[in-house]
Amino acid sequence: MSSNFSFLAEKFPAIEKLGSLAENYLYSDPNSCFYKMGALSETIVNYMFELDGIKPPETDNTLVNKINVLKHEGMLPKEINEILHALRKKRNQAVHEGFDSLDDCKTLLKITRTLGIWFMQVYGDWQYKPEPFILPEDTSHEADYKKLLAEMEKLAAELETATAASLSKTIDTTVSINKRKKFADNAIKNLKLSEKETRYLIDEQLRKDGWEMD
Repeated sequence: MSSNFSFLAEKFPAIEKLGSLAENYLYSDPNSCFYKMGALSETIVNYMFELDGIKPPETDNTLVNKINVLKHEGMLPKEINEILHALRKKRNQAVHEGFDSLDDCKTLLKITRTLGIWFMQVYGDWQYKPEPFILPEDTSHEADYKKLLAEMEKLAAELETATAASLSKTIDTTVSINKRKKFADNAIKNLKLSEKETRYLIDEQLRKDGWEMD
């Protein structure tokens, strides 16, 4: 079965591999699925700094601060900002609290793919038209499952250390910041989150503000 992230393979192979790993961990290890989705979102943030020539924070160069810098620069529409923070927080929960909800994973996986589509349309191919999202099948019982995961992990680790420009010569690095902002705003208009996904992001925001959701 083809990955929901395969459209990223040519231009952004590191992001594609992290998305595919998240799919493969979905049923067997939701905790690792959260981690891979968070790693994917952080890779996208790092690529944005690189491709737009934005100076990262001089002190406390954490992911949350980098996201805030991009937001301050006007590079992140509201929905993308919320997605990035939701993925960041879930990865932190997975790492520090052992969080491993399958239901949350399924919802966030589709949201993560939406982030990937937005990134492709802003930085890769603004004419890209996505295929429908298909919930991955459970392949964890197949004979070569562990071997496949090990190979994917090795390749992902190698790709994550490289810059976007070094992995793909087809990325246009001459796009101005103002034009990129227009791409970002136009791309978000074409992406429709479901009611469930929207509610999920709202609930995460409320938790951030100190509310406990049922």
